Amino acid sequence: MIELAASILCADFARLGAEAQAAVEGGASVVHVDIMDVHFVPNLTIGPPVVAALRRVSRVPLDCHLTIERPDEFIPAFAEAGVDWISSSSAGIVGAFAFVGVPMVMDKLRAAVRRCRQ
Repeated sequence: MIELAASILCADFARLGAEAQAAVEGGASVVHVDIMDVHFVPNLTIGPPVVAALRRVSRVPLDCHLTIERPDEFIPAFAEAGVDWISSSSAGIVGAFAFVGVPMVMDKLRAAVRRCRQ
């Protein structure tokens, strides 16, 4: 099955719910949310409160792409906000943490999924 994920990064944030709905009506099957923290890329974007607000008005899956350092620290907050999919680059796992970071991030993702399914 092919999914069309529309990014809300260029949306009018004053009309975020309507913009997400317009993307779905235009053929998107997923709403993609880019999360950036000014360390990994020069932009600061969306946090868990905006994702939670979007969750209330979106009927399609929410995909949060964590382009941030230490994504493991934010996985629980985004899971609680109601995301369906979380993705991250292993490059965001920095320093000495990188040695054990990827397995730890995967463990946190699995735990967040278990909590959300309960």
